[in-house]
Amino acid sequence: MKTLIKISGILLALLLVGPLFAQEEDEDAPAPWSRRGAWSPLNNSFSIGLFAAYHFKTTVEFNGKEAQDQARGREPSDTYFGLGVRFYPFLGGKLGVGIDMMLLDRGDFQEQWLADLDVLLRFSLIPELTVNGGIGWSQYLTVYDFGTDSHTEWGKVGVNVKVGAEYFLTRNFSVSGDFKWTTFKYDFSYEGALVEKFKFIYFTFQLGIHYWL
Repeated sequence: MKTLIKISGILLALLLVGPLFAQEEDEDAPAPWSRRGAWSPLNNSFSIGLFAAYHFKTTVEFNGKEAQDQARGREPSDTYFGLGVRFYPFLGGKLGVGIDMMLLDRGDFQEQWLADLDVLLRFSLIPELTVNGGIGWSQYLTVYDFGTDSHTEWGKVGVNVKVGAEYFLTRNFSVSGDFKWTTFKYDFSYEGALVEKFKFIYFTFQLGIHYWL
C-alpha cells in the first residue's frame, strides 16, 4: 500500500507540474519532419500496440502469509507479452483511457492472463516526446483447455499504477517505456469450496511499440 501511495503521488505531481514543462505550440515554427503546421503528439488520439514487460520484483502472499519477496533473475518466466489499445478523447488529448491484455504464463492445459483498464494522462515535453502516467483496474484470469472441458476462472479485481515516456519516431509510430506496479488477488476453489488464497504484487518495466491512427 505504501508503494501505491508513493506512485500515486508521482502521478499527482505529474498532473500538477506537467503544464509548466509542456511545449507551447507555435504555428509559425516548422513542425517535426520538415512539415509546417502545429503538429503535436497530443493531436494523436488512438493507438494500438504490442509490448513486452520484465518483472523486476514479484511478491506472492499465500493464505495471508508472504511466500516470496525477491528480486527476480533473468528467467523466461519473468517476462510477459501483450496487446494494448489507448484512446485520448478528453482535455485536448491529455486525458484518456487504455486497455492492456497481457499473457503472463502458458502451460499444457492453461493460460494465465492479466487485463488492465486505466485512466491515462500525458504531456508533451518536446514535439517528439511525451511523459505518461496511468492508474486503474487489473483483472486476472485463467483459461483452461482440456479438450472436452474448457472454461475460464476470473480473479478478484486488482489495481495498477504506471508512469513512463513515449517517443514518436514518426507521426504514426512511437516507442514507449513504462514502470508499472500491479497487485491482484486470486482465490482457488475446488468443487465450490475455497482451497487457497493468493495475492500477487508485480513491479515491472514495460517496453512497447505503437501505431497511431
